[in-house]
Amino acid sequence: MMEREVRLKRSVNRLLSRDDVTLNQDRINQFLSSGQWSDESFVDYLEHHARTNPNGIAIVDESGKKTTFSEYHQQTNQIAHALLELGLKPEDRIAIQLPNWSEYILSLMGAAKVGILPVLCHMPYTEHDLDYVMSLTQAKAIIIPDLFKNKNYLSFIDPKRSQDLGFEWIFAL
Repeated sequence: MMEREVRLKRSVNRLLSRDDVTLNQDRINQFLSSGQWSDESFVDYLEHHARTNPNGIAIVDESGKKTTFSEYHQQTNQIAHALLELGLKPEDRIAIQLPNWSEYILSLMGAAKVGILPVLCHMPYTEHDLDYVMSLTQAKAIIIPDLFKNKNYLSFIDPKRSQDLGFEWIFAL
């Protein structure tokens, strides 16, 4: 079986094992055979564009910073490898609470490339909101801005509470 087929099978099995999913194998097969779903992930699409249009603009963030597909691919590979080197594993969760910066999508894609599941946290989340989401998801790491719009996000992440919530890593940008 090819790698993409194995990934698709694993993904479908994970989907079918969830209690909150009403799909069954027959319905999934219909989506696949009709072409509505494919075995290509957004990681596959990024890799395709990095090969076929490396100098094309992939990201323009709110500050106007531009990232090409080639840069996007290289930077997300670096993030993916760094997360694995730190000890995070596929199926682990990483919380991402970043504004519309290029680092947001780079972090998301870097995690996705190695099967680390992103927990997306809205910027307005308070300390209480983050505690709830982190205890619910059991994220092992979080990526936050150190300061954004005069708000100190590092102050939300008290080291003692971080240990209680199971954080192994806190990344502040």
